Amino acid sequence: MHAREHGHYKPLDIRLSLNHDLNIKQGHDIGREIKNEILNKFPGVGEFLIQ
Repeated sequence: MHAREHGHYKPLDIRLSLNHDLNIKQGHDIGREIKNEILNKFPGVGEFLIQ
C-alpha cells in the first residue's frame, strides 16, 4: 500500500495478492469490497488504484 498527499486528497495504491484458485470475477469482487471499505472509512482518499 502506498499513499501520498496531493492537494486536499490522498491518492492510494494497493497491490493485492489473492489465492490462485479464485477466478477473475471473484478477484474483482474482493478488490471492489476492499475499495468501498477504505473509501467509506477514510473520506480523504480521493483516488484509488488496486493492482
